[in-house]
Amino acid sequence: MSCVTHRKQFDEYGKADFRPDIYLCHEISEIYRVKKNYTESNRWFRDEMVLREAYCDIGTKAKMKELFAEAVALANKKHVEEALRLYEKLAYLIENNIGENCDKYATVQLEMGKLFWNGYETPRYDYALECFLKSVDIKRKYMSDLPKGLSNTFAYALPEMQDLCKESINIIIKLYNSFQMKRSSCSVPDVEDFQSLIDSRNAVIDKCEEVLTLFEEVFSEDSLELAEIYRIIGETYKWLPCNHMDCVLAANYLEKVAKIWRKYKNNQSIQMELARLLVDLGGTFGIQKDYETELSYRLEALKIVKSIKNIDLEEIGIIELSVKGTYEKTVQSKSVDYNSFLEKNGLASIIESVQMQPLGNGWGNFKVKLQGVKEKYNWKMTLGGRR
Repeated sequence: MSCVTHRKQFDEYGKADFRPDIYLCHEISEIYRVKKNYTESNRWFRDEMVLREAYCDIGTKAKMKELFAEAVALANKKHVEEALRLYEKLAYLIENNIGENCDKYATVQLEMGKLFWNGYETPRYDYALECFLKSVDIKRKYMSDLPKGLSNTFAYALPEMQDLCKESINIIIKLYNSFQMKRSSCSVPDVEDFQSLIDSRNAVIDKCEEVLTLFEEVFSEDSLELAEIYRIIGETYKWLPCNHMDCVLAANYLEKVAKIWRKYKNNQSIQMELARLLVDLGGTFGIQKDYETELSYRLEALKIVKSIKNIDLEEIGIIELSVKGTYEKTVQSKSVDYNSFLEKNGLASIIESVQMQPLGNGWGNFKVKLQGVKEKYNWKMTLGGRR
């Protein structure tokens, strides 16, 4: 941190040439950022931005102010193309004088994003997304210490940013459905077929990661919109893990979804989805041979599903079957039978009998007899749960 010592000689901002000051503020900010001391990093970053703006000559500042006012006036009159051209000139002027990390550059990007999204009959999705992501990146460098002008612009742009996120989900769902169709019809021994499946999987993940920053910025941490994108990323990794890290990522994202959905205790539909998610989440740990964690999640799923009113017995049976399969892989199952284990956890078994016919490739037909149900259900399942 020797830069701090050298910085003391540049404490007065009344000098004619601020370049040494700007350079040192930038370097110190980056040092703190690398050390993950974001409060100090932000403080020096703000000093850098103040100096950069102070370094601009009066004529440049006046030109920036003039361009912004003209662009706003044209946008208000619905002259979208002309307004965008002026915003682009302004952005170029800011880049070359203050830099593309300042609040004024972020404000311009937000205004351009709004025009790309709302100014055309058909929204220009990619351009709007690029502008919004740039502004979010700058906003995060300011952390909570946002300049008032940028804070206000973000508030005004929030509806457009949320609408763009909703359109992003529509795009992602189409990619995800395509991936699922390929997964169900893929012939693994066929190298080209499998590579196509990998490409389809990566397309879903890449699109999710592209917009994730924006989702986390514009939606609250317990919002269903945020849970949805976490779910798609987690399930995509889960359905086709290429290595151990993919299993870890699947678990991380699905845990985020579960954390959000647990807060909606009064919504039975969400609680049912939570139970199914916890079964899948447990499966990601089963792949890693962490059967105790797998069992804890699936046991939680069974408790949730049994607490839901008017639940179909088949749903309980499916989840209980996944719990049973996991329990049989744990150490404790060797000393305590399954029914005793359920009773110990305040649950009673609904499954009377199970017969399995292996089909190969991890699949099997399960004939399950449930209490209170005369007929037997024939479930085609993988080792990780029902397909």
